[in-house]
Amino acid sequence: MKTRHQIADAELRPQPAQPAWMLTADELDARIQAAMAAALEAHDAGRAPVPEYVSGEEMGHLLGVSRSTIHKMRVHDGCPAVKIADGYRFSPTRVIAWLEARGSK
Repeated sequence: MKTRHQIADAELRPQPAQPAWMLTADELDARIQAAMAAALEAHDAGRAPVPEYVSGEEMGHLLGVSRSTIHKMRVHDGCPAVKIADGYRFSPTRVIAWLEARGSK
């Protein structure tokens, strides 16, 4: 017979979560292949998803300039950026629009 403490311990232990649905290995494989095919098709069509915010290094890579150039553009020219934690992040869409609005300088 279990003691009161053994019963209380058993009730307090976390129970394993039951999955919301189950997939067979074949179903999972089919979903992964479909997602990969859609991503490749979007990329090939030039519709690759653009991340909402990227680091200065990634923004520089997208524009073909150095990270220090991105820093100078932010500090001296007002390039749009958002301070997140200890660094700045850039929205590629906003930065490109900002560059186009400035014209050639």
